[in-house]
Amino acid sequence: MPSARDRERARDAWRRNLPEKLVVGRQAELLIPIKGSIEGAAYRATEKPPGIVVTLPHAVPMIVMPFYSLKWNGFRQLWLKMPAPDNGADAERGSELRVVFDGAKHAVVGINDLFVSVAVERPCAARPRLRPSGEV
Repeated sequence: MPSARDRERARDAWRRNLPEKLVVGRQAELLIPIKGSIEGAAYRATEKPPGIVVTLPHAVPMIVMPFYSLKWNGFRQLWLKMPAPDNGADAERGSELRVVFDGAKHAVVGINDLFVSVAVERPCAARPRLRPSGEV
């Protein structure tokens, strides 16, 4: 069951018509608000380009642009494939989300009634920190 904080984050993303971006420790997380049923939702990893494809047969994203250039903490792009508005773009028609990574290798995907979340390890957090040459 999503918490009140999750509901507020989903509403904020919907109001701004942008996916919500969060940084928690070494992970960067992207939240895409949705409406409709998550019954039958599935995801799969892609290799070229590296990323995740989420299929929502009974839900649609609440953000409406078909493409978002993210270039942020391991995420490169977000593509939304939805039914055309003139064909009755409702939750019964379904949709597909494609998140393209920029250097991230593994992702954790979460799907609930309010949003789809994709979390990756931040590229800057994965690199070892170098010491200056004079420091021991």
